[in-house]
Amino acid sequence: VDVRSIFEAPTVEALAARLAASAEESDDRPALSAGARPDRLPLSAAQQRLWFVNRFDPQSAVYNIPFAIRITGDIHGDALEEALADVIARHEVLRTIYVDSADGPSQVIRAISDVQFSVERYRGSEGIESATTEFAARGFDLGSDLPIRAMLVREDTFAHVLVVVIHHIAFDGWSLTPFATDFVAAYSARVVGAAPVFTPLDVQYAYYAVWQQDSLGQVGDQESLVARELTFWTTAMAGAPDEVLLPVDRPRGSVSTTAVGSVPIVIDAATGERLAALARRSGSTQFMVVHAILAVVLARLGATDDVVVGTPVAGRGRPELDSLIGMFVNSVPLRTPVDHRAPFTSLLEVVRERDLAAFAHPELPFEVLVDALDLDRSTTRHPLFQVMLSYHQNVVSPQVTVHDAHLEAQALEP
Repeated sequence: VDVRSIFEAPTVEALAARLAASAEESDDRPALSAGARPDRLPLSAAQQRLWFVNRFDPQSAVYNIPFAIRITGDIHGDALEEALADVIARHEVLRTIYVDSADGPSQVIRAISDVQFSVERYRGSEGIESATTEFAARGFDLGSDLPIRAMLVREDTFAHVLVVVIHHIAFDGWSLTPFATDFVAAYSARVVGAAPVFTPLDVQYAYYAVWQQDSLGQVGDQESLVARELTFWTTAMAGAPDEVLLPVDRPRGSVSTTAVGSVPIVIDAATGERLAALARRSGSTQFMVVHAILAVVLARLGATDDVVVGTPVAGRGRPELDSLIGMFVNSVPLRTPVDHRAPFTSLLEVVRERDLAAFAHPELPFEVLVDALDLDRSTTRHPLFQVMLSYHQNVVSPQVTVHDAHLEAQALEP
């Protein structure tokens, strides 16, 4: 079911009628299923850009994803380590390295018998926060290292924190739920001396990478998905500004940095309800309302009427991928023409239409679009957009009680 259908047929009756009318339409993409694998396994489009960055700076922690599983109560250290090994065995992407050759990078999946995974122990009673930060900031050499490591921190007799760090090439925000779910199932079994019984995965990440390559096809083939997506995006982004000019307090440096900061802002409940009510009245979403507000702010600050912001999309458009750990995220540019004389409701209508069109074309790898637009490359800024809007980080963090211990997954600041 595509996004636009839900908006244009927003009742059960209307949506059922639309689906019935389109039931005969066929998907010309190949099936996503487990089958024979090529001798050389390609990287997915999302993995390629991360591999490229890692190749030049394996010690960088920019793309590390750290999170914690807080354990309150009795802990079984051996069972915990075995459970992590079970998850690594279940998801091939967690035991994959990425090797380079004359033909470019490829995935090499290490056999379970060749993986020696152990959990580091931090036994100090002081400096826990700095030890955790240092552990999370260690880089990965993706050509030789597993993309996952873990450390168990003892806070007191009945309070432990399992710190897990996974490189983004093998993990995204959605992956936290299947990881935690599988870990809890494995830990529950290992505590009583049993092996976990998992529901088999429909596919592994390697199948997805092959399927994505086959599904997109070749740019030179005008009938291919990648060519059709390129036609839409090059038209939508033709003549877009290279950057949003903001009244900054200093010039950009010659090279972009990874320095970060945060400014928390609380939106009160009344304002939040007014945002929701406006979304309902306009037939849009709260994301679209916030996007329209952001476009106005950036347009006024930059004295422009053409604003481009980016947003991440999950990239999991197939149900076979729901329970899979891996990197599927893509970036989508959202371009908004801002008429400063028009009322906000008119702008919201424009944003609604532009966002629906963009989200109907989420397949094109961002780097392919950048290359096709032939943008001026700069070491000082991100191409096409420098502002991203990420709304509703709606990833559920499981928590459960297992044999007198309460386990809760928590995100950590990178």
